[in-house]
Amino acid sequence: MFYSATANTWYDPEFRASYEESGSWPDDATEYPDHVYEQVVRDRPANKVMVADVDGNPVLIYLPAPDNEQLIAQYTSLIQSRLDNFARTRNYDNVNSSAKYKDISDDEIDSLPAELHADVIKFRAECRYLALKAAETWARGYAILGSFQISGEVPSIESVEAQLPLLEWPN
Repeated sequence: MFYSATANTWYDPEFRASYEESGSWPDDATEYPDHVYEQVVRDRPANKVMVADVDGNPVLIYLPAPDNEQLIAQYTSLIQSRLDNFARTRNYDNVNSSAKYKDISDDEIDSLPAELHADVIKFRAECRYLALKAAETWARGYAILGSFQISGEVPSIESVEAQLPLLEWPN
């Protein structure tokens, strides 16, 4: 296999002619033994990425630590996914889709056929509960993010999740 440091990728020699015909064979392509390719591509640990070292050789380095913006995006995605998954346990598409039912008034319910009243009242109660749990979860999540931004100590995803409110339906 051939490695190009400038492209930071591998090229199969079987397709070299095609690459050259299209003008895409890199000038710095260097042939390496199969075991090098195996080590940095196929056997690469999930916490490492392949880069070129100062001499242009493929090496593995640990993934760089995410910056604050990336961490916040990861944590907010975790919180939103957690809430959406909880909503799905009662067949709502996501936590936001349930919001449309929480403010149904008694007058609106009374305007419906009587056989639907019990179900609509149940939906309204579930959606109010979802809204409450979402508000509680986001409030706690933002408090965790705020303390992380102040202290500089980066909590793990598992640690953040463990600090979030328990999501379970009342009996």
